[in-house]
Amino acid sequence: MMKVKAPVLAFLLCCAVCEAAISTPLLARQATGTSMSQLRNSATPRQRAAAFPLRARTPKSSLAAAANVWCPVIGVATSNALYFSPLAATLERTKAGSMGSLNPLPAAVTVLSTIAWLQYGLSVANPFVVASNVPGLTAAIAGFVLMLPLMKDKADLPLTQATFIGGCAATLGLWTWLVFSHATAVVRSSILGYWASAFFIVLCASPLSTIKKVVQTKNAASIFALTTAAQCANCGLWSAYGYFGVKDVFVWAPNVTGLVLGLCQLALKLIFPNKDKGTPGVAFSENKFGF
Repeated sequence: MMKVKAPVLAFLLCCAVCEAAISTPLLARQATGTSMSQLRNSATPRQRAAAFPLRARTPKSSLAAAANVWCPVIGVATSNALYFSPLAATLERTKAGSMGSLNPLPAAVTVLSTIAWLQYGLSVANPFVVASNVPGLTAAIAGFVLMLPLMKDKADLPLTQATFIGGCAATLGLWTWLVFSHATAVVRSSILGYWASAFFIVLCASPLSTIKKVVQTKNAASIFALTTAAQCANCGLWSAYGYFGVKDVFVWAPNVTGLVLGLCQLALKLIFPNKDKGTPGVAFSENKFGF
């Protein structure tokens, strides 16, 4: 039941968040009595982008129009479905009462990474980035919390605790500095973009280690083709949106990297057969790279 309901729930939550994010600027304009033409003529480009999130950049071609609207809309659904997909495996391990093959460290980093991307989305007032991370953050926190009782007496527990506590402290410290340093919106968004990208680099260690292991053992059993293909599709959608739509390097650069890593894993899956016939792959993805 969880495998069926989780993606549906994620999609409904995404729709609600996206609708709220898009409608808020419209209500603000009505409350202030400022006309749309006045706001366009008097506001800075960044203010116009925040007030008109879907009209900030008028696409000049059908490709740009699709990248600016349809790619992020579909990307919100695929992104949150990927965030919710590990919950089924986590619940199974919870019922079994043991961690099994689950690795808690990437789960902790995923929570911190999702918080970082949500902060960036809120800073640049991008409703799609926000909608792709609010439900996903809830799922990531739920999965990590469910793992905690299973981590008792585990060797990697101290490292996981230190990583999570240190990441939270660093995030709080960063926001404290941004507020009291009176950083401009542009500077704040740039710093948060680099901060989120740093977590992405950490998460890239997992697919890179997987690629190295497959090449060394010539066994692609550790690559779950369906999940990897879904990751590629998700990264492709956000890459198109970031490059052709909003032209935001912090949106397209991490996702292009994630797309390349995913395609490399799919290629290895085709080149090297599964030597472990009883193990078609690891259904639980240790982390979600890209948005």
